[in-house]
Amino acid sequence: MNSRMRLLLPILLYVALGAAAAEPPAGPTPEQLAGYVQDLKADALPKRVTATANLREAGETARTVLEAAAKSADAETKSRAARLLAVLDAQIFLDKARKTLAEKPGFAADIAYNINLAAQPIETLAKYRGTSTGEHFFMESLVKIADQHSPQRLVSDGTHVWFEIGSIAEGATDTKKMLWATFLASQRFGWSTTPHPLLEVWHLSQDFDLIERSEHDFDGIAAVVLEGPAREDLAEVQKRNEDLGGMCGRTPLFEVKRVRLFLGKDDLLPRRIEWLPAKGEPIAELSITNIERNPPPKDDQYTYTLPDHAIEQDVDESLQAIKKMQEEQKPK
Repeated sequence: MNSRMRLLLPILLYVALGAAAAEPPAGPTPEQLAGYVQDLKADALPKRVTATANLREAGETARTVLEAAAKSADAETKSRAARLLAVLDAQIFLDKARKTLAEKPGFAADIAYNINLAAQPIETLAKYRGTSTGEHFFMESLVKIADQHSPQRLVSDGTHVWFEIGSIAEGATDTKKMLWATFLASQRFGWSTTPHPLLEVWHLSQDFDLIERSEHDFDGIAAVVLEGPAREDLAEVQKRNEDLGGMCGRTPLFEVKRVRLFLGKDDLLPRRIEWLPAKGEPIAELSITNIERNPPPKDDQYTYTLPDHAIEQDVDESLQAIKKMQEEQKPK
């Protein structure tokens, strides 16, 4: 891995964990919903996919028409409506999890995030504490890529996100640090770069159809497991996210076909996420353990002082460099 990619990779992880969707548009009218249902059996596949996406975005507003469509004599309409109803049912669990977080804004946890690439596995261990919304937080992590270890520290005071990154070579006794600082992009682009681990759960519900539900034990904790394939129009969803300011989308793009989400059965807090290929072991895994719910912290606990001799760089410049690299790698 070249030095440029090694430097930018932590930012890739940072944005991949944190990019969020734009504000949803106003809901559709009853006439529009009826039209979407009619298009579920259209001859052209793109038209069926678009209708499915429109009904999906309508959320609970579409439940009544979907329940009727699930009884349709048309097999395509019936199948797509049933899948969308399963997506709505999964969203109920996620909405309850949001409510649980809102009741106790303080949040702390240990995080492990691994990307299981055969050529270059990446391991990240982190400790997070802050608000459940991610407006204020402090997170320290260690990223391991081959024999390279990169310590990182991220702090948000509610206005800026500070990202400090170091590089430790084998046997080295000092650390060269670089620092990135930027305004929270949610105020500028309609999306958020806040690297809050729980935000990834809401992104999963937008990128995947969590249509399968089961119960399992995970690390001694009873869990509700939501699982499902990527939505048909995932590429379009991610492209829209990029157009709104995101540089690398929300879902890791390493041949991911399905996702599996573990929620604590008692509290519905996320415990684990697995990004899966068509067959085989997970491509990426995010585990959240030792969760603590605590009172909201004081703002002065999340202040940051620029270290002496640190190099300051606006993160937007680095993100633009990533986007340029992506454009250069696209087939001509």
